[in-house]
Amino acid sequence: MPAAMTDVQRATTYTSASVKITYSDASTKTQALTYNTLFKTGDVLKNGSVSVIAGAFYDINGNPINRTVLMGDDGANTGLFMFIADKEKDLSTPDGVGNSAHVDKISNVDNIKFSEELRTLFIGEDSGQHVNNFLWAYNVDSKNLSRILSVPAGGEATGLEMVDSLNGFSDILSNFQHTGDWGSIHNVIKAGVEPLINANWNNRNSAAVGCLSGLPTL
Repeated sequence: MPAAMTDVQRATTYTSASVKITYSDASTKTQALTYNTLFKTGDVLKNGSVSVIAGAFYDINGNPINRTVLMGDDGANTGLFMFIADKEKDLSTPDGVGNSAHVDKISNVDNIKFSEELRTLFIGEDSGQHVNNFLWAYNVDSKNLSRILSVPAGGEATGLEMVDSLNGFSDILSNFQHTGDWGSIHNVIKAGVEPLINANWNNRNSAAVGCLSGLPTL
């Protein structure tokens, strides 16, 4: 799919990706992917008998929720995906909307998940070089790299998970956080996109958990 182009696309989770399915009789079908928001920051959710507010450390009665924070250093992975995140595609001069890395190449790998059934590595970005961060799919057999999701400008693609088969469905879970985290890279698009970000995401205080659906059952 192409990169997000309009202010409206840059201010939300956007996909126009599709998957081509080839059946055993050699017939094919092209299926569009859709992004479905499961819940947003601030939504009231049921956790057993307790109601909790998504993104908060307290339930709706003000009681603290026990949580464990895991800290880690992924510095040892430096260069692991250089065959995909091609540093030679960094731009000496930003493009017309502010990207300092080629928009059709991965920049700053942050989270990954591999589907053995699809033979595909899914890659989420946390980049200071793309105006919008993307979720990518890299097929390890065909070596084909495809952008499949764009998250709101200034936000980071996170929470990546691939479910090959669950109750007859296959889904890619992908979330985002800190939308509208503006930097100099956003100077060109900020004036048009910021009001939409504020309207869509509660003045930058909200994000979403969602999934890409439309994949064939594996």
